[in-house]
Amino acid sequence: MNESGDERSRAVISDSQGFGYASALQIRLDADPLLQRLEMNLRGIRESIEVKDGRPVVVIKEDGMPLMNDVGVQAILGKLRGIVNPQVVQGNFDKIEYGDYLCRHRKAIATDLMTNLHNYQLKEDNFLGVMDLIFSALEPFISRLKDNKERESYAATIRSVESNSQLRSKGGFGGNPFPMKGG
Repeated sequence: MNESGDERSRAVISDSQGFGYASALQIRLDADPLLQRLEMNLRGIRESIEVKDGRPVVVIKEDGMPLMNDVGVQAILGKLRGIVNPQVVQGNFDKIEYGDYLCRHRKAIATDLMTNLHNYQLKEDNFLGVMDLIFSALEPFISRLKDNKERESYAATIRSVESNSQLRSKGGFGGNPFPMKGG
């Protein structure tokens, strides 16, 4: 927060760099926006865009009370980064494995939060709300199971990119990657 304590701001990149050339697959697998929204909710802040001196600026403002202190937010985000990542969202679970995965991590986070209520300055009244906040965001993100149709589109995207890259590295689409002597 700045000296007045009521808001922070940072410049906005207006050309949407990072998404301009990203594939749908890259955007779908990126867990960072999800984790950033969770962090903002836990910290009790929100982003809004304002125009200052003719330029758009993202302003971060307080939005209610923080649900836990910085130590708690960082501890939980560290665990969530291990749970939510591109490898998990790709759908490497069947229904039973998915249920086991969620149950195991729900118990681990619940145990961590309950054990550290005072260290994280998490009020008992907010415990269930924080658990719901976390898992209502995580469950859909990692729910692409082995039999999910979206997984097939991921595979097609990856196959296409790999095939094109291999052909280009061997002399292009019309070139012979295995030239023979005397031919």
